[in-house]
Formats: sequence, C-alpha cells, structure tokens
Amino acid sequence: MKVIDTHMHLSHIASFKDTAATRSFVDYSVEGLLSEYATQNVILGIGMGLTESTPGGFFQ
Repeated sequence: MKVIDTHMHLSHIASFKDTAATRSFVDYSVEGLLSEYATQNVILGIGMGLTESTPGGFFQ
C-alpha cells in the first residue's frame, strides 16, 4: 500500500534534533527521512512549517 505522511516536521530546531538523537534514536536529516519513507513505502510527505524565533525558545 502506498502511504502519504500528512504531518511531518524537518527543521533546524535544536530540541527536535536532540529528541531525535537521545529519545527517538532516528536519523533526523533529509537522508534519514527519505530512508524511512522508502522503507515504509511513503510516496509523499506534507511538511508543517514552524520557526524558533529565539534559540531554545521552542519546546524543551
């Protein structure tokens, strides 16, 4: 079955990268995302945009 990921984030927010490395143990990079998509037969991802206006100002 082909899958569409209807809610994904890929950003440079430090807390996202830290969570990926220390809690989720996933490769939080474009290459990691594309690898996961290929493994899971995801054919399209819809990205949710967000910004961190102050470093460390997003969820901790």
